[in-house]
Amino acid sequence: KAYVYLPQIEKENTLRQLASGFLERVFDGALDEYLVHALGSRKVSKDELEVLEEMIAAARSKNAHRTARKKKGKSP
Repeated sequence: KAYVYLPQIEKENTLRQLASGFLERVFDGALDEYLVHALGSRKVSKDELEVLEEMIAAARSKNAHRTARKKKGKSP
């Protein structure tokens, strides 16, 4: 009889939780310090840099949207 095992938590959620816990425990939540060490530890490919730039742009946009909502007196 064969058994099929399925994860109870999706891979992305698991990776997000692990990364968040690592960031908090090792770098006391300082994302900039983590990135300095991570990016300095090896050569970063052009594709990886493009992904990082897209993520930064998305984070800036999200933060700008939150700031605009707060100025209008709305909660996020």
